[in-house]
Amino acid sequence: MDPLSATSSIIAILQLSSKVVGYLAVVKDASKERIQCAIEISNLQTLLLNLKFHVEMENVNTPWHTAVRALTIENGPLDQFQQCLETLQSGMTDRGRLKKATDILMWKFKKAEVTSILGRIERLKTLVEIALQRDQMKLSHAIKSDTEIIKNEAVIINSNSQKITEVTTNIKDDTGVIRSGIDSVKIRGENVEHHEILEWLSASNYPAQQSDIMKRRHDGTGKWFLVAPQVDKWLSEPHTTLFCPGIPGAGKTMIAAITVDYLLKSVQSNSIGVAYVYCNYKAKGEQDTSHMLAAILKQLVQAQTQLFGPVASLHTQHQKKGTKPSVDELFNTLKDALKYYSTIYIVVDALDEFQDNYSTRHQFLARLKDLQAHLDIRLMFTSRPIPEIVELFRDDVKLEVQASKEDVERYLSGQLYRLPRCIQNNVSLQVIIQETIVEAVGGMFLLARLFVDSLLDKRTISKVKSTLKAMSGAFQAPDRAYDQAYNEAIDRIKGQLSEDTALAMSVLAWIINAKRPLTIVELCHAVAIEPKQEKLDPQNIPDINDLVSVCAGLVSVDEESEIVRLVHYTTQEYLERTQDLWNPGARLSVASTCLTYLSFSTFRNILDICDIHSLESSGYPFDEHPFVNYAAIYWGQHLLPFQAELREQACLFLRDEALTRHARGVDSMVRYKHCHMNEKMNCLHIMARWGMHVLLQDFMPGEGFTPTRSIDSRDDFSETPLSYAAASGHENVVKILLDNGADTTSDSLMRAFISAARIGHESIVSLLLDRGVNIGHCGRTMSIALEEASYNGHERVVRILLRRGANINNDHGDALSVAIEEGHENIVKLLVDPCIDLNTTKVAHCRTALQLASEWGHDHIVRFLLGKGADVHCDSVEGTALHLAAYKGHESVIKTLLDWGADINAHSIYGEYTALHFAIRGGHESVVKMLLDLGADVNAHCVFGGAAITCATEHHHDNMREMLLDAGADINILGGRRGSLLNTLAYRGNTRVLCTMIERYHADPKLVDFHGRSTLLMAACAVDSDAFHYLLDLGLSPDAMDAKGDGILSYAALGDSEEVFESVLEYFKGPKPSGFWSPLHWACRSGNTYAVERLLEQGYRDELVTLPDSEETWNALSIAIYHGQKVVKEPIEEVGKARGWNVAAAYKRFIIHIINAGIASE
Repeated sequence: MDPLSATSSIIAILQLSSKVVGYLAVVKDASKERIQCAIEISNLQTLLLNLKFHVEMENVNTPWHTAVRALTIENGPLDQFQQCLETLQSGMTDRGRLKKATDILMWKFKKAEVTSILGRIERLKTLVEIALQRDQMKLSHAIKSDTEIIKNEAVIINSNSQKITEVTTNIKDDTGVIRSGIDSVKIRGENVEHHEILEWLSASNYPAQQSDIMKRRHDGTGKWFLVAPQVDKWLSEPHTTLFCPGIPGAGKTMIAAITVDYLLKSVQSNSIGVAYVYCNYKAKGEQDTSHMLAAILKQLVQAQTQLFGPVASLHTQHQKKGTKPSVDELFNTLKDALKYYSTIYIVVDALDEFQDNYSTRHQFLARLKDLQAHLDIRLMFTSRPIPEIVELFRDDVKLEVQASKEDVERYLSGQLYRLPRCIQNNVSLQVIIQETIVEAVGGMFLLARLFVDSLLDKRTISKVKSTLKAMSGAFQAPDRAYDQAYNEAIDRIKGQLSEDTALAMSVLAWIINAKRPLTIVELCHAVAIEPKQEKLDPQNIPDINDLVSVCAGLVSVDEESEIVRLVHYTTQEYLERTQDLWNPGARLSVASTCLTYLSFSTFRNILDICDIHSLESSGYPFDEHPFVNYAAIYWGQHLLPFQAELREQACLFLRDEALTRHARGVDSMVRYKHCHMNEKMNCLHIMARWGMHVLLQDFMPGEGFTPTRSIDSRDDFSETPLSYAAASGHENVVKILLDNGADTTSDSLMRAFISAARIGHESIVSLLLDRGVNIGHCGRTMSIALEEASYNGHERVVRILLRRGANINNDHGDALSVAIEEGHENIVKLLVDPCIDLNTTKVAHCRTALQLASEWGHDHIVRFLLGKGADVHCDSVEGTALHLAAYKGHESVIKTLLDWGADINAHSIYGEYTALHFAIRGGHESVVKMLLDLGADVNAHCVFGGAAITCATEHHHDNMREMLLDAGADINILGGRRGSLLNTLAYRGNTRVLCTMIERYHADPKLVDFHGRSTLLMAACAVDSDAFHYLLDLGLSPDAMDAKGDGILSYAALGDSEEVFESVLEYFKGPKPSGFWSPLHWACRSGNTYAVERLLEQGYRDELVTLPDSEETWNALSIAIYHGQKVVKEPIEEVGKARGWNVAAAYKRFIIHIINAGIASE
């Protein structure tokens, strides 16, 4: 076997094994050994496929991945298994080839040969199972011993194979078996596709983090939390939010993980979903609303594969464009997915670490709360007790997190083995240590860990007691206690050997200053890079265990995700705050190292050997250069503060087009999973995007300026350096480019101007306008910019644009609408011009401002608009403000509108719905109760929904129906699409409730609606026959007809149930009188194929009928053609000829009708 990658080797084996299993299924004169071979190979296929998925997700430089690659060595386990498969294939065919389809496969293997093959298959199964256990040491030993055994058997197998291949056999083509093999491969392909799409949706791996956290849990920790009454309330009551604040180091993340573990093991099911996210101070770039919603969606889809469809559709929409879904798209997809669950638990840990931007955090919470309002979602959050966050959960269930005395004692008992001999040999001293630390930490778990670490180098009892004395009262001043503990750790680092100290400083510099968490292999490579190197020395790469050991307990490694972290975010805060004192120059060193790495000649050679576009399909060698996917993305952020200090090194890199091109290509592949080079992008674009104003000066005219670096050069997207700088908010760069004559009239600059307004770069917006930038089509551009600024809540930008003449009524923007929708009250106040008539100006979808604010539930804006003269009674096609608030379930807005005089029983223009109807349609039980308590008419009638009780039944709201009955609803009131409550229940086949309404509430089953439809007639349309038989047993006549003269058979023909149709057919007395539509016409109208066939058997023919709105006569077939119904399985022409139908006349009548109706011309 060629030395292919592990993944490629496994794929090749899977393809060959599928082919061999296909042959084994059809071989002639085969013994039971043949069946056993097929079974064992199929079992091994499943294990190999599982291994393939793990290999694909694993970092290539991990010890586990290295051990797995040993499976693929020459004459190794996979190589030998391939030889087994080739032996089987050759023995059954002519050297694996098919001569012709009529040839027959023959089984000519001896029992001993089969035994040897089965033995090798079993050994490979064992090795793969060990690999899946992720025990690299055990796997390495097993492969070594197994290879020797396999080599000895290889000679025998090859000898037998040579004899077998001398026999020429024929192959019989069994398409069924081959198709089965193809289907199996197809299913596996679909699994791979699903995995790839879910990774596209979200690259997060919170399950791995969950596993890492739980590995650190001591048995019994956190039980107090799970049995707390607040948690029981959260677990049992719908729509509940549990807020768990806790001081730094209290163990909030562990409590979150324990909760998630309990939910996954004891609560999760097909109908109950569980999702969770762990916010991290080092991953803020990956923690915005879209990332979080995508991560939650990914977990729920992984648990329920039937939810994959919407995600696949989302992927299809964005894949070709190379884009990612918006927040709204993710929210709507998630909302659709959640409907498959009856209950969903979502746990969010460390909300205080979710971005610094308050509005972003608020947006994420608002989306979750919006979902919770409509679905049974139970939310749990942990956070530091920051006042602005605590205020968000003022009305929710609260449970403070703190390390219990028992939990701390369990932890300390498990750490004693790490302490010096003077402690391990002194039981009384151990008791003193435990008692002192438990009292000192005051519920701060992290402090207990740091205190234990502080004892690691105390080798005498005297020093131990001295250290314990300093711990006393630490919980009373936790910030000072943490600082002292971390300071002592830094002192311990400085007291090591000089090489160890230098290594620790390098490790901490990278972990502290990295823009995202680093993996083990990334960190090991980063610290191995030496200044001015041209390539990496592999012998200079350290072992991760050495890196951790020299950092005095401040660094830990997550085994599952292989992420290297500081032990806590308070560690990050302290080290960031003090690193210039104990590690000066650390940030500068990190920036220089990134440039050094990206300047390696190796990367220029990669482009020389192979174009980067082909690297995308063949696979970039990330396993050889694991640090490149970090350096290529974040080098600019690290360089930005040190442009002057690293000017020479940075300019050399930026002027090297090959190296910058390589970095851009890797950036594209890592970020977007595909490579778009943006070939025309040059160093000016790069510096403008990053805001490198110091370096940019060296590239201006007179400083090495060349025509290929024109100040107005356009990239592949027609963007200029000035448009990049403006959109990114880099004011200094914009000034430099404008001062050097940059073009200010391009379309790209107009887009950048709008982007600056969208993001809130007020200084850029002002600068461009002050410099006289020609905002082409001023009205259009200004209005769009105003809308973008209003949507995102940038009040200062809105003021600037309004002051410069932006028109809120321009057709190209709708600033007031979006400001209202997003709830930006201050901006709404700016945009509501005194000259605007709030009652005639339509802001969105023909709504007034008041209607829009009511729909979105922004009570403060509703009050402002009412105070400005908005008419509470103003109606539109969607209803009044009260109707929209009721439909969306905004109780506070409803109360405000009623206080301002809204009519609680007013009917909408379209459909004549009342607020009560809207609340029922929206599914808001609490709003229905509130409206009834405030005097809403329980028997108010609307055109489409009928009375409220009928409307509740139509929308399957059983609790609301009972509530309305208790409030005095008339059970026999007529109206609505089905005519009455009983008609609706009968039509839906809800026999249980139908019985209850008749027997308990005395509803009249003989009642007919305005169209003469009885409950029995509607039951004939139902999906099952129970309601129909129940009503017949009550004595209702099967001969009943509606006002048109149609009977139960016509209604059954309109339905879609064979069972009901046959039941009705038993009671029907004869054909319909001439001149009316027959059941056959109705069956053709609805497309009920079964009814058509049965009615033809009963003697119904293609009689002519007159349409109500025309004097033309139509037959049943022309009705079916007109309505697009395929009422027979065979072609209509053939059926028509056999049945005596005049098909030509049917088509003619159809054509004449559409010509007369103006739908088509002759």
